[in-house]
Amino acid sequence: MLQIKFNKGSYDAIVSLKDYENGEGFRRGMEIAMENSLLRVQGQASTFAPFQTGNLKRSITHTSETAGKTMTGHVGSNLVYARIQEQGGYAGRGHRVHITGRFYLKRAVEDSRAFIQEQFRKWLIIKKI
Repeated sequence: MLQIKFNKGSYDAIVSLKDYENGEGFRRGMEIAMENSLLRVQGQASTFAPFQTGNLKRSITHTSETAGKTMTGHVGSNLVYARIQEQGGYAGRGHRVHITGRFYLKRAVEDSRAFIQEQFRKWLIIKKI
């Protein structure tokens, strides 16, 4: 099952594929599909990220991990202000300044959804042959 969700608890988007088969070629195909998907979301997030100094755009990276039959990829930033730029909220001294959420990660995932599904679908079709 391909599952795409946005993790509001932190500032990253998660793309995960659960319960894939054990064949090494198939597993490698899924890793390639995951990497391609993460690069696409990372690129889109950098495009949509608010720009003032460029630090936020440059800080957006991706990682992936495999645990058993679960493959998970993360796209996000480690900057302190990345989360408030994504989700919005109050900031500054005394939290007096309201920042409207830019939703650059959420938009990147939504904009890339069809691409991501196609990346994994290619390997699922190849496996059925």
